[in-house]
Formats: sequence, structure tokens, C-alpha cells
Amino acid sequence: MKAAIYVRVSTLEQAQHGFSIRGQHERCLSFVQSQGWDVERIITDDGQSAKNLDRPGMQELIEGVKNKEFDVVVVYRLDRMVRNVFDLHQLLNMFDEHGCSFKSVTEVFDTTTAMGRFFITIVGAMASWERENLAERVKMGMSRMVKEGRWHGGRTPYGYMYDGKQLVVHDEEASVVKMIFDKYTNGIGAGKICRDLNEQGYKPRKAKIWDVSLVHQVLKNPAYMGKFRYQGELHDVYGLSIISEHQFETAQKIRKARADKHPRRSGGKYIFSGMLRCARCGSRLNGKYNTSRTNEYYTYVCAGKNNGICDLPSLNEKYVEEQFIMQLEEIASEYEAQSQVAMEEQVEEEKIRDDIERQINSIKKRRKKWQEAFANDVITLDELKERTADDNEQLQELEQQLHEIQEKEEDVSNVDILTVTENWSVLSKEDKKVTVEVLAEKIIVNAENGVMGRGRKRKMWIDDIFFL
Repeated sequence: MKAAIYVRVSTLEQAQHGFSIRGQHERCLSFVQSQGWDVERIITDDGQSAKNLDRPGMQELIEGVKNKEFDVVVVYRLDRMVRNVFDLHQLLNMFDEHGCSFKSVTEVFDTTTAMGRFFITIVGAMASWERENLAERVKMGMSRMVKEGRWHGGRTPYGYMYDGKQLVVHDEEASVVKMIFDKYTNGIGAGKICRDLNEQGYKPRKAKIWDVSLVHQVLKNPAYMGKFRYQGELHDVYGLSIISEHQFETAQKIRKARADKHPRRSGGKYIFSGMLRCARCGSRLNGKYNTSRTNEYYTYVCAGKNNGICDLPSLNEKYVEEQFIMQLEEIASEYEAQSQVAMEEQVEEEKIRDDIERQINSIKKRRKKWQEAFANDVITLDELKERTADDNEQLQELEQQLHEIQEKEEDVSNVDILTVTENWSVLSKEDKKVTVEVLAEKIIVNAENGVMGRGRKRKMWIDDIFFL
């Protein structure tokens, strides 16, 4: 059999325990000769630690085994080769895969005998046990971090960066995230948003340009409202929200509306398809398409008129649009003064919210210190319970205050839907349709009767809009 002798020693071990390279050479060489094996190569790692397999000599040994240059690997003692049960299990599997045996001169680790292989099986079981233990400890540690409102690791989302200790908001990217959500919740589609971003020179983190899929990755990520997903559940990570929870939920509502009721699948080219109701008979108005030599017309006809129970005239879509926007502008003007006051209050509440979040983080850090103090016998179990109970009481009160502020912020942010009027003229018909579906449940319409003379526009109006 062709044998490879592997010897290793670190400088510290040689000084403290006398594990000399020469001594290992002699013992291993004597053993190989006693077995009648041929020494194919002696591989040495001098002054190298066994904390991992990243050693010049070890890499040479692994390469030789894979090339089937040796039939058996001989070491003076197991810890000369590895100190980690994972690495041992990895090496033994690799040896077995390439038909190479393993023998420790001073121990029972010997894959050339039945007893030796039995001990190797035990090592494999130990490796599995340690691996599962490590996974469980990592899982527990990450769960604790999440419960304490800290970043649990993983790929850093766009809009954030890792400063070596914790996740923090990346100001430049966060402004892009806000821009995406502001545009989307004001009726602008993902295609138009990515074109705007590219035209204005904004760059995504890895791709060369923004595309629709990247915009949707941002829109559906709950991280931007300060909630990070871990094991299928959302957890609050304080101080990392870029947008409000209400704006995020509004974006999800729009995304669902676009997915479930895309204009090409629901009413095609009609902005108000399925939304208009007759003020006279309560029937639904259906879209109708007409053309002339120079123009095309989109109109809405009451279903009751077709059934002979209603006399509501046909409505031109252009006029319905005008009335719809006028209604929104009236609502916007009514709330203008209120929204200004609300925005001023929101600035103050944001300061209060930041202070509350700092207090919450401080309490969570303090609770961790109490636990460490108990573990080190600095305080008793009763003292730990007492201090933890005080902290929990304060934490519950602060979280309630934070929840109340967040609810107020949601009420204030309702005003952002009304800014649709500013963007309406630049929206495509598809975007207009989705915007209407997100804003309203139904729109009650009416119009004057009679035959209109040439050049005279039929007067029509909206009796009511039932907002969602």
C-alpha cells in the first residue's frame, strides 16, 4: 500500500508540548515500515493551526487523495490532522469516496479494520449531533435578535446598509424608495416609474438599470415599513421604517387591483368599467365604443335603459372624467387646511415616536444585561424577575403609545390619495382605471335629458362617490 504521512505542529504546541516535526516523522515512519507499506510522500504543515483545512500541507494531501496517489493516510495523532469534528467527518467521507484508508498511530482511528470503521461511524454521529446543535443555537440566537427588534442578518435590502454592527437606513437609496412608493400610490404604474428613475439617473444596487421587476421587489418588501420577515412572520425592527405602514398597505391594495382587475381583462379600454351606477334606477353602466371619421368615443349606457326601465342618456367618458376629478379637487380643498395642521402635528409626533423607539431599544438592551448578570451570578433569580417585570411594564406602555401614534399617522396619510388630481393628466388609461378601482367602490352618476344641439355639451354630474 502507498502511504502518505501527514505531520503538523504549531509554534505554540512545539514550545509547550514538544510535538516536534522530527518526532512525528520518526513515529509515523516506523509504523508504516512495521505494516510493510511504502512511503509515497511525507507532507508537512509547520507552524500551522488546525482550526480549519486551509493549510498548504493539508491542501496538498487532499489533492493527492483525490488523484488516488495514496492508499492510506497516516498521522501521529488525530489532532495533528483536524481539531474540528466537522472537518474530520468531511475528510473521512472524502477518503472513503476515493478509496483511501486512514490510520492514527497512537489511537484507534483506523479505517483499515472493522473496529476502526466502527469508531469512525461514531465520529459521523457526533458530527451530525454537533451540526444540529449548532443549527439550533443559531436559530435560537436569531429568534432572540428578532424579538429584541434587531436585524437578524441576510441580504441587505435596497434602501439599507450594514455598518458592521447593525442595519441602518441608506439615505440616498431611501429617497428612491420613497419616490417609488409616492408615485405608485398616486396612480403611476411600475413601468412609468422605472422609466422615470432611469431618465433621472437613479441606479439600482446591482442591475444596470431599473426595470418593472425591480420596482415590484421594492413595492412588496415590508422592510420599508420597519417590518422584517423571519420564518414566515413579520417582526418590528425599530427605527428602520422608510415609509408609513398605511402607504405600504395602499401600495399592496393597488398591486392586487392591478393583478386581479387588469384593464385588458376587466372592461378593456374603459376607465370606469364596472364602477358607474345609475342614479335613477340603480343599474350598472356598461361601456360602449363609437367612432366617426375623425374621432373615437367611449361612452357609458345604463343597463336599465337597454331593458326599457330607465331613460338616463348615454354619458361621454371624457365628461365623466372631468366630473370625477372635480369631485376629488373639492374634497382636496376641503381638507387642505386640515391636512396642513395634520402635517405639523405629524412632525411633532415623529419626534415623539423616535424618542419612544429609543426608549424601547434601551429597555431591550437593559433586559439583556439583567439576563447576563443573572447568568454570571451577579443578581439572584428573584432580582431578575423583579427587574424584568418592571421593564416589561414600561415596554408595554411604550409600545401602546407607539401604536397610537402609528394609527394617527395612517389617518393623516389618507390625504395622499387625493393628490391623484395632480397626476391624472399624465396617467395612461390603464393607470387611471386602476386608480379609480383603488379609490372607489362605486360612483353614482346622473345627467340631463333632451336632445343636445350642435356644439352643446350634455350636462352630467356625480351624485356620490363611495370611497373604499
